[in-house]
Amino acid sequence: MRARVAITLFLLLFVVAAAVLVAGVLSGSLHIGFFLLFPVIYGTGFTPLIAFILVIIAFMILFFIPFSAYEREPAHYEYEEQPVQYVEREPPPLQQSREFGGVIFIGPIPIVFGSSRRMTRYMIIAAAAVALLLSIYFLLLFFK
Repeated sequence: MRARVAITLFLLLFVVAAAVLVAGVLSGSLHIGFFLLFPVIYGTGFTPLIAFILVIIAFMILFFIPFSAYEREPAHYEYEEQPVQYVEREPPPLQQSREFGGVIFIGPIPIVFGSSRRMTRYMIIAAAAVALLLSIYFLLLFFK
């Protein structure tokens, strides 16, 4: 029940915040732009401040909804104890071990991971090679 109330409150706050944002854009105290495909909302005055506070409160409510499940009483089940039966089985066939690794670039900083030292070493070499190629590419673009 609490989750339903929290979701309703989130939706209400979000709709009110959107209405305040639209009112701010129409009044000229709020501006909308794009930066690298990301929408950017900026403004001066009281209207944008209220809208941003409402959005932050709405998302905080949305974030804390799953934690309301821990406040409930745990369910109690009645069950009969069954005797344990052991069955002998053949061991599973041996599988080949698999190794993996990867590189994630966040800006110019590479984050390297691997399942073993050998794979991590390969990923460090790959990250250095990609960083070097990208550096050369950007230098060629800059001096063109």
